[in-house]
Amino acid sequence: MTTSRDILRGSLLIFLATGFAAAFSYAIRIYLARSFSINEYGLFYAVFTLISTLMLFRRAGLPPATIRFASQEIAKKNIKNANRIVSTSFFLQFSFGVLLAVLVIFLSPLLTKYYFETPVSEILLKSLSLFFITSLGIELVHQLLNIKQDSKTFAASVISKEVILFLLILLIPSKSLIAPSLAYVLCGVFVFLLFFRKAFRGFSWTVPDKYSAKKLLGLGKILLVTTIGSNIISNFDTLMLTKLSTYEQVGIYNIVLPTVMAIFTITNSLTVMALPTLVKRWEHGRREEIRKGFEFIYRLLMVFSLPFLFALGTYAKTFIAVFFGSQYTSGTPAMQILLLSIPFALLATLNKQALIAFDSPRKILFVESITAALNVILNLFLIPSFGIEGAAFATTISFIAMLFLTHLAIVKKIKFEFPWKSWTLTFIAGTFFLCILQLFHTQQWNIFFKLSTSIPLAFLTYLAIVLFMKIIQISELKWLMNLALKK
Repeated sequence: MTTSRDILRGSLLIFLATGFAAAFSYAIRIYLARSFSINEYGLFYAVFTLISTLMLFRRAGLPPATIRFASQEIAKKNIKNANRIVSTSFFLQFSFGVLLAVLVIFLSPLLTKYYFETPVSEILLKSLSLFFITSLGIELVHQLLNIKQDSKTFAASVISKEVILFLLILLIPSKSLIAPSLAYVLCGVFVFLLFFRKAFRGFSWTVPDKYSAKKLLGLGKILLVTTIGSNIISNFDTLMLTKLSTYEQVGIYNIVLPTVMAIFTITNSLTVMALPTLVKRWEHGRREEIRKGFEFIYRLLMVFSLPFLFALGTYAKTFIAVFFGSQYTSGTPAMQILLLSIPFALLATLNKQALIAFDSPRKILFVESITAALNVILNLFLIPSFGIEGAAFATTISFIAMLFLTHLAIVKKIKFEFPWKSWTLTFIAGTFFLCILQLFHTQQWNIFFKLSTSIPLAFLTYLAIVLFMKIIQISELKWLMNLALKK
C-alpha cells in the first residue's frame, strides 16, 4: 500500500489544516448570513457564483496542467524546464485575469439590468472583477507548494487564507455588501506576501516561451472543458435559481450547498497531494501499487464517511437553526440530499486526478461533458417544480454518474474491480447506525444529551459490525493509527 501511504501521509496534515480553514470559512458564512438579510445574502452569493464560474476561464485548466508538467520535469531532475513551465503558466493566467476583469466591468450594466435585476449587483460585479487578478496570488503559492509536495507550508497557507479573509471582512469599515467583496479581492494579496518567500524558494523566474505555452494550453484547454463540467454541476443550480427563483431561495441554497461543500473540501485533502504522487508512480511503471492504493481508498472512504454523513443528515435541521437561524431551516431536505453526494464526488475527483496522471485527459473531457449535460437537463426539469430540492437532487445524481464513468475509464489503465460487495455491506452496517440515531432523534430529550449519547453508541455499533463483516481489518485500523501518529 505504498501509494495509499504516500497519499494519506501527505494528506493527514492537510486534512487537519483544511478542517481549521473550513471552520473559518464557515464562520464567514455564518457572519454574513446573520449580518445581512436572506435576500442580501442571496444576492451576494449569486454575484459571487457568477464570478467563480467565469474564474474557470482565467485558470483555463492551467493549474493542474502546471502541476503535472512541472512534477514530470522535477522527476527527471530538469529544474530549468520546471521553472519555465511555472513562469509561462503565471503569465498566461495573469493575462486572462486582466481580460476577464475588463470584460466584467464593461458588461456589468447589462448583467445588472437583464440578469440580476437589482442596482446593487453592478457595484458588486465591478469590485469582484478584481478578484480575477488578485486570487492568482493564492493559487500560485498553492501550485508551487503542491509541486514541491511541501505539506506543512501548504497546510499553513490554506488556514491563513481563510483567517485573513475573515479578519478583512470584520475590519473593513462598511456594513454594506461591499465589505465581503473587497475582502475577497484583498485576501489574495496578503496570502501572496505572507508565503511567497517559502513558495518561491528554489524557484527562478524565466521568460515565458511558446513551447511551454503550447504544451500547457494543449492540456489546459482539455482540462478547462472538464472543469467547466464540474463547475456546471456545482454552480449551474445557483445561476439558474438566480434567474428563475427569488434571492431568498438563492440565499437558503447557499447555506445548504456550502455546508456540504465544506465537508467535501476537508475530505478532498486526500486528493490534494495525489497528483504528483500518481505521476511519479505512473512514470516509473508501478501500476500494481496504484491499483492496491485505489482499492484500499475506495473501501476506506465509504466506511468512514457514511456514519458522519448519516449523523449530520439526521440533525441537519438543528444544525442549520443553531448556526444560521430558523429562517434557513427550509433548506434541510436539500442538505440531506446533497450529503449523499460527498463520497461519490470525492472518489470521482480522485479518479480524475489519476486520469490526468495517466495522460488521459480526453477521457475526463468525455465524462465531464456527459455529466454536465445530465446536470443541466435535470436542473431545467427539476428546479421549476421542486426548487432547491430539485437542484440538490440534480447535483447528487450528476456526481454519482461521474464516479461510475470515471471508474470505467480508470479500469482500462489499472485493473481493479468496483467494490460492490464492501459498499453493500457498508450500507447494511450504516442502516444500523441510522436506526439508532433515529430512535434517539424522535425522543423529546435534551438535544445535547441526544447528540452525546446517540452518535457514540451508533458509531461503536457500526464499527463492530464493520469489523465483524471484515469490511475493514483491525490490522488496517492499526496501520492508519500508526500513520496518523508517525512524525
